[in-house]
Amino acid sequence: MTGRAGTIQHYVGYGAGERLVEEMRLLGCEAMQSWADERVVATEQKVRL
Repeated sequence: MTGRAGTIQHYVGYGAGERLVEEMRLLGCEAMQSWADERVVATEQKVRL
C-alpha cells in the first residue's frame, strides 16, 4: 500500500508542478503585455509631439 500512496503523491505533486509552471507562464505573458502596452503609449506620445 505504501508504494501506491507514494505513486499517488508523485502524480499529485507532478500536477501541482504543472499548474505552477502554467501560472508562471501566464504571469510572464501578462507582464510582457503590460510592458508592450506601456511602450505603445510612450511611442504614441512621442509621435504626437
